[in-house]
Amino acid sequence: METERFRIFFWQKFVPLPGLVVLGALLTVSPVADGWPRATWYAVVAVAIVAVAGYLANAWATSAVLLDERGITLHLPGGLTTIGYADLIRATRHGRWRVRLCVDAGLADRHRHVSMDIWDAAGFIAELERRGAAGELDLAA
Repeated sequence: METERFRIFFWQKFVPLPGLVVLGALLTVSPVADGWPRATWYAVVAVAIVAVAGYLANAWATSAVLLDERGITLHLPGGLTTIGYADLIRATRHGRWRVRLCVDAGLADRHRHVSMDIWDAAGFIAELERRGAAGELDLAA
């Protein structure tokens, strides 16, 4: 079966960025930066821009959710994780973007939930149902 790619709605990653403006304002009035030449300020701004670009590139790279023959592959706080279709108990859509997966944790009477905001949540659930119709997934549980 072909691999389907979905993207997590990663707008939450922008939340810490306004803090850089506050830090920059504090730096401009601090005695540490008193008398810095213009070239030093350009270097500080260039380093900040490169850091923000790297941060956003990493957020974009880790926002992919893949559906393939092995299962659902996504980035969780512990790193890249593949959730097998056999471990998926239920997948539900809440609202326009939110998808909640109920996953077997491998312990007796225990399960875990994985929630994510996906750009195409309806398409994600439809693809899971399509794969379930092929015998790979039971969403009725």
